Amino acid sequence: ADIRIGYVVVPETLVDIFELAQRQMGILTPITMQDALAEFIGAGAYLGHIRKMTRLYKGRRDRLLQALAAEAGDRLAVEAPAGGMQLLARCPPHTNDQHLAARLLEAGVVSRALTRMLYHRSAERGLFLGFAAWNDKEIDQTARILGRIVR
Repeated sequence: ADIRIGYVVVPETLVDIFELAQRQMGILTPITMQDALAEFIGAGAYLGHIRKMTRLYKGRRDRLLQALAAEAGDRLAVEAPAGGMQLLARCPPHTNDQHLAARLLEAGVVSRALTRMLYHRSAERGLFLGFAAWNDKEIDQTARILGRIVR
């Protein structure tokens, strides 16, 4: 089972409003889960987990970068992110990245259009591709599908 817990450090004057917002949004974590996570962190297991996942994600990131370069060539500009679980594949400015994301979804590839993530007008276009949960076969297949669609 996965555990998804986030936290925010806010000034003391904002604690009440953040607690209210958290309750209103329904993003409460059971105390037993909080206790288990605290024990996991306290025992030093969290740091080991982070190191392991960082290596794993870096390998998947590198695999995706190589596969995209082979399959999509210069049709996408992709830079290696320093870390994380997704990368941004930039498209030419005239590209409708939302249409491209929809076409990919029809082909079984989940991505997010950059224009959906922007709050301001921009000529930038691209796709966010998450790679954390993909195995090598899925990465290669995704790159082939993406390469075929962006031709």
